Amino acid sequence: MTKELKALHRHSDEIGYLNEDFREIPAFAEMTPWDAKRNVTCMTFLFKISRYMLACLICFVLGVGLIGVKLAKASEPVQTIPKPVVELFTSQGCSSCPPADAYLGILSKRKDVIALTFHVDYWDYLGWKDTFASSLHSKRQRAYAKHRGDKQVYTPQIVLNGQSYHVGSYKVEVDRAIAKSQTFVRKTFLPISWTRTDLGVQVTLTAGENSAVKNGILWLALVRSSQSVDIKRGENSGRNITYYNVVRSLTQLSTWNGDSMIVTIPEKDYGNDDIDKIVVFLQERIAGPIIAAAEIQTKILGQ
Repeated sequence: MTKELKALHRHSDEIGYLNEDFREIPAFAEMTPWDAKRNVTCMTFLFKISRYMLACLICFVLGVGLIGVKLAKASEPVQTIPKPVVELFTSQGCSSCPPADAYLGILSKRKDVIALTFHVDYWDYLGWKDTFASSLHSKRQRAYAKHRGDKQVYTPQIVLNGQSYHVGSYKVEVDRAIAKSQTFVRKTFLPISWTRTDLGVQVTLTAGENSAVKNGILWLALVRSSQSVDIKRGENSGRNITYYNVVRSLTQLSTWNGDSMIVTIPEKDYGNDDIDKIVVFLQERIAGPIIAAAEIQTKILGQ
């Protein structure tokens, strides 16, 4: 074996490309020692370049992945603006409710109001079982009446900020009450902010220094922004009615003792197709005045 071929063999062993019998490979058998050395040198260079490019690609992919993980873990805190809370108690089996349901649709599009629809079940016996009704919503309306001491339970009924009540279809009266409450709400409602984390939504309630309320309940309402229903029986038989900001679930997140607090809403609680809004609100006792509220679009949480 010539000195050139011996050197070529040692070089080829470094990259694992040739074996001891490389001279038997036709491509090399026809080469001069200089040609073979030049080809292997080129192959060595390409191999090293390939390894470098592969390393760069891996670093790039890992880097993008790490950035994605960081974005998914947390977002910048969002400070919400205090807004009046309108609760409409309604029923698909109530013939006087559709005007109030349509009015709630108007309120749901306003930026200065949090509007919610609670379907009650006490009219189900009239022939149509309300598809959104819950006995808990009926109990909530009765709790308001008991707290006020007036026993006024009917549909359509609007309760504003957990305090005053109005006929749900009396738009002028309700609009006036909402406008009158705006200044009060901005001055007295406690601040709520929220942050998207890898665990879900983190809600922060900041205690007010001058707040007279020192105990309450933090509620979570899971909301469907709109849904049309074909009503086949009962007082609204044959009608197709669209309902807005329908509360599909109302649960107690936590009790409150007057201090600042942080709670986390797991993604599994709101991550389904039936829910597109989350409303968190703080209420004095079970059915007292509402003193803080925030509305969050779930599509924002998926970004």
